[in-house]
Amino acid sequence: MSKVISIFIFILFVFILSSCQQSDVNPFELDIDFYTQEKTLINMTDNQKRALYQEMVFYESAIKYESQYIHIQSQETLSDPLDLVFNQTITTNYKDTFDFRTFEALDLNAIGYEQLIDTGGLSGRLRLFLQLLDDFTDTYFTSEISLSNPPFRITAEENQVMATNEAAFELPVLLDFSIDITPETLINFIDPQITLLDVYEMMYGHMLSVPIIIDNVIQGVNIEATIEVVIVDGYVVYATIQSDIDTLTIPVGGLIDNTETLDVSLEIMILLDFLYERDAVLLPSANELNTFERVDAFTLPDVTSIFGN
Repeated sequence: MSKVISIFIFILFVFILSSCQQSDVNPFELDIDFYTQEKTLINMTDNQKRALYQEMVFYESAIKYESQYIHIQSQETLSDPLDLVFNQTITTNYKDTFDFRTFEALDLNAIGYEQLIDTGGLSGRLRLFLQLLDDFTDTYFTSEISLSNPPFRITAEENQVMATNEAAFELPVLLDFSIDITPETLINFIDPQITLLDVYEMMYGHMLSVPIIIDNVIQGVNIEATIEVVIVDGYVVYATIQSDIDTLTIPVGGLIDNTETLDVSLEIMILLDFLYERDAVLLPSANELNTFERVDAFTLPDVTSIFGN
């Protein structure tokens, strides 16, 4: 009897030991680039694809980095030199172990913007730059608007700070330049396109790739794009949205208030990265933050004189 018990205890010990060794993959502890792994297309039924897609979850325990890059450029003619570049990065910290909660930068550069807004005859390069830093207690807001057309350059800047709980009501109005086509908002477009979804097996995790249509960037225009999602143990660690179109016609009123149709090329690249490590060079120093003016409400620089208003 004791021999049987000894064998049972030994088997139980081996089982416990093997169970402890079979731990889930933690992508934060692996020094690999999940997105560039070798991929093998696998055959799955629509129901299997849907099950894999519906089991996806997003991390909320680390830093999330989100980058949007949109470039609209007219054909290379002297008559319509539109060159519009929208670049936005948002870093969100889900841990309390760092000295910031969110860090956001928005950079909007344009040439030929007189086709979109009334500039009173002025032309050149117009730039709007916004930077936002939330350190849990205070929110710092940097804004710069500049107009350059050699030999002149006009610039207006503001550096402001206010309590974070008060800033929450101010910023949605000032930061309403973003285009809401992030991977998280478009992830729901996968389900209706489930028959077109390709699933790739990798050494660590799976990649899902599916064509989608974006219809909220240019009014009246459907933009073909591709969304790719990397999943490790059910968790989304990367997601991208890409579109590269050589010839696209923007109808009247399709982009801000253009009064004529515009023949352009379009490039969209959006990245969502949960494995991002904070780059300290992005953050302003404490000495720089001390120079910010404490205000009751954030405002953009006064550049009404640029357009004669």
